[in-house]
Amino acid sequence: MNWLLIILVFQNIITVLLTRHTRTVYNYDITHMLLITEILKFIACCLIERHNKGALYPSFQKHVVNNPRGALKVSVPALLYMMSNYFVYTALTLLSVAVFQVVAQSKLVVTALLSVLVFGRSYATIQWICMGVVCFGVSICLVSKSINSSDNDENDDLNKDSTICVLGIGAVLISNILSSFSGVYFEQMLKTSEKQQPQRPHQQQQETPSLWMFNIILSFYSMCIGLFSVMTTHLSAGHDGKDFFEGFAFLVWMQIGLFAGGGLLVAVVIKYLDSVQKGVSVALSTVLSSIMGSILEKEYDTFTITFLLGAALTIVGCFIFQNHTHRVFTHMTKSFNNFHSSSRATGAGGIVLVSSSAAILLGTVLFLNPFRPGFLPTQKTITLSFPDILKSHSAPSPLQGQFVIPDNYSDSLTFFIRRTLERDSDCGGCKVLFELHDVLKKQGHTVFESVGCPNMDSAAVQFALRRNTTLVMVLPEIFDKCPSPGVKSINVHWILAPLGIKSANHAPKWSNDLIFNYATSTAPDPTSLPLSNILQVVMNPTPGDLADITEDQRNNDNRSGISWMMRKGNDFHKEIQDIHTQSNMKTVEYEKSIPLFHYEYFVSYDPYTYWSFLASMQGTVSIVYPLQGQSKQEWALGTFPGTYLQVNNLTNIPGVAYGWNNEEIAYARETMHQTRDFLIKVKQWGETTVAPFTRDCYRRAQNFPDDRLEMGIPNQVIHAKFL
Repeated sequence: MNWLLIILVFQNIITVLLTRHTRTVYNYDITHMLLITEILKFIACCLIERHNKGALYPSFQKHVVNNPRGALKVSVPALLYMMSNYFVYTALTLLSVAVFQVVAQSKLVVTALLSVLVFGRSYATIQWICMGVVCFGVSICLVSKSINSSDNDENDDLNKDSTICVLGIGAVLISNILSSFSGVYFEQMLKTSEKQQPQRPHQQQQETPSLWMFNIILSFYSMCIGLFSVMTTHLSAGHDGKDFFEGFAFLVWMQIGLFAGGGLLVAVVIKYLDSVQKGVSVALSTVLSSIMGSILEKEYDTFTITFLLGAALTIVGCFIFQNHTHRVFTHMTKSFNNFHSSSRATGAGGIVLVSSSAAILLGTVLFLNPFRPGFLPTQKTITLSFPDILKSHSAPSPLQGQFVIPDNYSDSLTFFIRRTLERDSDCGGCKVLFELHDVLKKQGHTVFESVGCPNMDSAAVQFALRRNTTLVMVLPEIFDKCPSPGVKSINVHWILAPLGIKSANHAPKWSNDLIFNYATSTAPDPTSLPLSNILQVVMNPTPGDLADITEDQRNNDNRSGISWMMRKGNDFHKEIQDIHTQSNMKTVEYEKSIPLFHYEYFVSYDPYTYWSFLASMQGTVSIVYPLQGQSKQEWALGTFPGTYLQVNNLTNIPGVAYGWNNEEIAYARETMHQTRDFLIKVKQWGETTVAPFTRDCYRRAQNFPDDRLEMGIPNQVIHAKFL
């Protein structure tokens, strides 16, 4: 039956890799997905049972209606799994992920001990040793990867004191016991049902439920629990009109199929093999999926000596566990006098359990040292002068007594940026989302990013839970607000689209969330928007970018021809009369792989693209096709440096010609050497807007009144005033 374990390993690997992908790309609700998975398992088992028995209803009546007590027993595994998940979430709230992953590996040994106690099963000494090796190998693999994670910063143990650390470890151990007992109990039901005998001499032998009928009953209870979870989530967080199947792309449905098939495969493995072998296979797939995930995501720095050692220990331990009867391994264990009797095996198991648990806890302390000075956060408090806890619409909030922001206010915030595309995409608005991520991190804030809204399983929410912080969800204007992910949170909206075209689509649904504009040009009424509302970060120029060229390249005398770019030009111009064709020079539509310093001129029909500035910095005469009815100064104020111009009482952007006339061409030639320094100043100024942005997020999180805001504008004001 080793082929069953091989299939289970590969199923787990594919499921993990696919889940990691879908959780970052598609915004689906995990509770909805799990409920649909159970429904799919229920339907699949009904079809298989009907095919095997010829009819479903008689089988259902025989094993459920006429035997309600037996059917009720199947609810035990479902309830135990639910309780186990509760303790998992509790443990993640109290412990860092690294510590949780280490302690959770004791589950394999716990399952083996329960198998010995329930079935009288015996394991050879070398198998007990292998289980300990597998636990240790998986632990150091997972911890090594967690410690080397640069973005999530989850290697900090965020317990408030040693008591909470002990409580967290206790919650993990309870979860392991419940989950292990559930698996062994289900295995016992499957295997003992085949051996049931009549209790009385004249009692007829009762036909036992098949594997598929067991799964039908189990899926039914799981569906009830899943439906209850969905209903409570919607009632607590607010459904907000969200489609039940939102985010269910093809890959998500494939993931659901893998989850459902995996559940049935686990039942088959437990019936024909046992829970311990299943646990060993899952441990192996955990390490292999971690390796493959790192390769696919090009996280090669994951492969440290510690990680590779853990992977090797896990793989070797799994192999020896499954092949312990081979003469090579039996020869190795002769000196230990293999324990074949149940009682002696139980004694060996107890020794291994105690020693493994001690080793795991000792390894946690030595590896992470959660009690060292500075590792545990100090308690942060805000002094209040209004202790009254009664609030009304007219009375101030108790947190509005003293509107002073502490120096360590960043410790009470966790930022989450909902991005649109990848970092290397050709999308300016998408790139500045990553730039905000980098600037926030550089300024000492904790920040996460992903495509979909955060949920209880996401790293951002788990971090906020452990730190007891407010999750600040930063959303570009193309997204509606994110629902509450089960932790204290606020939505803030960053308007990036030019002229506020897309921001008006969602604005009525944003309640009274804070609004920040990227530039005055993104507001529906640029003249009325205060400059203090601008949150602007700029990615370029940076050392080593396309414009970081040598003086010889910039002063290249062999330039010839005209390169041009349309990009979004048709969106801004009703009718375009090509200006790049008004010369006898050779023209070519610009390809981003070709350096601009080969050309004498660059024409952009998109008035707001960064490529106009890039051409100027490369020594090419950069020309912007003028907007009908807009002067050069009006155009300049509408570009991303426009707010910087207003703040500093400037009027022109150096190095760019607005139109195809001799005066503008001469201006572009004379000032192109100033473009890079100008844009560096714009970038430096933009970073100064981030600090007041974070302070306003703190004020909103602490319920400060709106008149205390530095730059954020409540959506109700924006909607009433500008839309």
